[in-house]
Amino acid sequence: MLSVRASDRTSRTGSSATVYLCLVCSLILVVVSALPFTNLFPELGDLGGPLLAVAAFVCFLSWCFFVFCGVALVFRRSLGWVIRGFALVILLPFAGTVSAYEVYARVGTPGQDEDAQDRFAMHDFDGGRLRTQWFDVTRNAEGWRSSLDYRPVGSGEILTFLIGDSFVFGAVGQDDMIDSVLRKTHLSETHALYNFGRPGAGLDDYLRVARHYRPLDPHNVLVFLYIGNDIPSRRHAGRWPKSCSLCDTLRDGAGRVALIRRLGRQLNKMSLMSKVHPETLAALARAGINASHLNPSYLAWIFPKSPAAGLSEDFIAEMAAEFEGSRPLQDTLQSLADTFLGTNFCFVLIPFHFQVSQRYVDIESAFHLPIAAPLGRQVQDALLAWAERHRHCMIDLLPAIQEEQARTPELLFYPLDGHLRPAGNAFVARRLHELRVLESRR
Repeated sequence: MLSVRASDRTSRTGSSATVYLCLVCSLILVVVSALPFTNLFPELGDLGGPLLAVAAFVCFLSWCFFVFCGVALVFRRSLGWVIRGFALVILLPFAGTVSAYEVYARVGTPGQDEDAQDRFAMHDFDGGRLRTQWFDVTRNAEGWRSSLDYRPVGSGEILTFLIGDSFVFGAVGQDDMIDSVLRKTHLSETHALYNFGRPGAGLDDYLRVARHYRPLDPHNVLVFLYIGNDIPSRRHAGRWPKSCSLCDTLRDGAGRVALIRRLGRQLNKMSLMSKVHPETLAALARAGINASHLNPSYLAWIFPKSPAAGLSEDFIAEMAAEFEGSRPLQDTLQSLADTFLGTNFCFVLIPFHFQVSQRYVDIESAFHLPIAAPLGRQVQDALLAWAERHRHCMIDLLPAIQEEQARTPELLFYPLDGHLRPAGNAFVARRLHELRVLESRR
């Protein structure tokens, strides 16, 4: 009898030791998988997105296993109990969720843009006070922000592509987007404008869109390049992550990839928000601004805990040097132009709002912006020099926007975000019409 009890105690002791070991191992996995991989390994480029997604998945499972081990120790349960409970409560529901999302991805709207929300917020000035504006998003059957179905146009019609990121997508209401203003105010009813704007898109995304929709045979193509982040700086590669090209490629019919990508985005958001200067977050709260409505990448880049790592004149110079020394970046731009040989093709440069006027610097200085004067135009100069060498059309909007902003008291860009306001979109549309870049009929 005594030997049996001793054997039971030994068995329970060994089982507890095993659970303790699993507890420690799962805690180590939680800590390791929660590391901000995109900032540790920015040179990984597109691999940073999948790596972060895997890290989020491992972190979630490790934390759940850690909790189960803790419960087992409190109630003196065995490792077998931990494994059975973990499988029943965590793994099976998770597998069911992934399967359900797989079905949704296969029967849902093809090409749906996951990065664009059905509603989004912008912070604007109203009589000197900050207020939050909400805008609705309407998409067509292919997931693009447009009321038009993208199809070949008939004879006598003109087709124009607008390709870009959130500036083409529009941080405004549907009627105030650049293509909407052009259609309503400056172009005839026989001129069709197809908006291929996608929030967070980058040069590789523009090229994939261009090749996919080239069979529609457009007459005019405008590719909008945003100076703020379309030409990356090596030093800031992990601070403003663009879209994950590998994830997008795998996403075709793979709902599980989209689900894991969402988990990765949530972990990335938490990691980025932890890098924002606490005084900036406090100033936002005092102004009544919900920081979650702002781009966390923007906050972590413009208002970092270490001002030396944030926005500066050196940053603009680094972006220019990166473009001049990067053959892949130049080749991507060249491929975009080559894709539309025989069409009226042109690049359009959207300036960073901190290049435009001292007013934007002064507004954001209240939130501890680490610059004191407008930034230079080195990136535009590098791009224009490349375009001239290769004989490509390229429109630099910075001088015209600077002149317009000096003339009007109304802001053309949103403060604390940098996207174009309705007045800014209206000016860009008018400027493009004045430059007569949409008149080709072949």
